[in-house]
Amino acid sequence: MGQYWQVVSPEQKEQLSTLLWGKLGEILPAGCAGRHLQQRLMMPQDRQRGLLCGQSRFIVKDIAIEQKLKAFLSEIRANIPTERDEYATTTEENLTTILNEIYNRARPQKTGISLGDYFNEESIPGLMRLLFDHLLGTWADQKIVCVGDYSNKLPPGYQASLDTLYNEQYKETLSLTDLAGVLLENFESHCPSKAPFFQEEYSRLFEEFFPSNQQHILLNLTSQEYVVSKVLWGKELKKHYDAVIPGLGDAAMTGICWSQDPSTSMESDCIDIEGKWAGHRFIIVSQSVFDETTGREGWKDASENVYGVLNNIWKVENVSVVSAMNI
Repeated sequence: MGQYWQVVSPEQKEQLSTLLWGKLGEILPAGCAGRHLQQRLMMPQDRQRGLLCGQSRFIVKDIAIEQKLKAFLSEIRANIPTERDEYATTTEENLTTILNEIYNRARPQKTGISLGDYFNEESIPGLMRLLFDHLLGTWADQKIVCVGDYSNKLPPGYQASLDTLYNEQYKETLSLTDLAGVLLENFESHCPSKAPFFQEEYSRLFEEFFPSNQQHILLNLTSQEYVVSKVLWGKELKKHYDAVIPGLGDAAMTGICWSQDPSTSMESDCIDIEGKWAGHRFIIVSQSVFDETTGREGWKDASENVYGVLNNIWKVENVSVVSAMNI
């Protein structure tokens, strides 16, 4: 049957979607795991300097927006009851559990309840900012690893028991893209006049947090190596990847795989299954923040090495690809 792989944050006791639990040849070349991982490493620009200077990640609460989300969810619960255990109200309720339940229950084919009854053009920006703030960068500066289920030892420097490297009980993390897609579906179905405004606010806020006129950089905070996004856009790689380009989540994936069994279901043999970055800490920042904060002193540029690995993968593997840059 072959070895299955999953991307996890052991310290957070979280994993990417179980839909991304598969053979490495399925989740890596297609860019799907990299795209989801990228979101968890991207910090809004106004938070990047603080984290690089040793400050903890913080979340700004918006009580009014949270109350609107709770009211929307309460109406769903009242009109569309469910017996599914994961929605049990006995579980401690917080913003994370609220968003997860909304993600699973707010699709228009599941409910006739309109998100537009709770959010108008004045409150949609607050909703979008809350989603960006709560769902992006949740794994920044956390150990991450793409672990194979045949693994039988720990990465170097990983100070914990083997059963903490991957546990099937680790909760799935919610993707900003996936949740925004469900909310957009709800607006389009039940309140179509507000859907364009929701889309525009998503694009506006993304541009504010991650300006398109700047390069972005993947930082390995453990080894002090970095990968510059523009290097991944080389002509050779573009040729194999058609109009789609790999992102910095893919760059991280090239070094975080970890197993002692060589089965990957890939034609390419360029992936190190005992990756030198497995269990390391990462963050994605703008080039300007990186230069201003560090001056690149003591940092090593790993861009060309990562480009070579990705180029080989996309040249050899015959897969359908998705954009890792369009979050």
